[in-house]
Amino acid sequence: MKTQTHFSPSHFVGLKTATNDLVHGFGHGALKRCAAVLGLAKSSIERFYSRRDEDENIFLRADQIMRLEETADYPFVTAYLADVQGYQLVPLPNSEGQKDLLGHFRDINAAHADVVKSFADTLAHRTDDVRQAKAMYPQVKSSIKEMCELYQALNDLINEGDTS
Repeated sequence: MKTQTHFSPSHFVGLKTATNDLVHGFGHGALKRCAAVLGLAKSSIERFYSRRDEDENIFLRADQIMRLEETADYPFVTAYLADVQGYQLVPLPNSEGQKDLLGHFRDINAAHADVVKSFADTLAHRTDDVRQAKAMYPQVKSSIKEMCELYQALNDLINEGDTS
């Protein structure tokens, strides 16, 4: 696996963008909520995703990322860092008793498929309820992204070592 050792301008932008997505993934009052989780001022949180020259070298520490991602719906920064190195994140089973990885893939896929189907039904049968569709959109977008990552990871697993 080829890894990156140089922090390029595109990595800088990608990491700042992932941090922005993580912070704003907290929804309404995101800065205040993130500041509370980390015990920092809102202005400090803003500097972590700012692209201003004076904030160029200011990033979240690993422990701060971990605390925010524990609370967030998606590990934006961790996923970005994994992607830069050529890896993908796949959610693991939540319980110790569930060891069937392919069964876990099935369960994750089913859960996300329900979200996407619900959104499609909303659009098809209630086209006049735009607010409901807009409210569902972030969850649908996240589900589709996670399903694509899951399919890619499953494909990699199935084709691992396949030289044909």
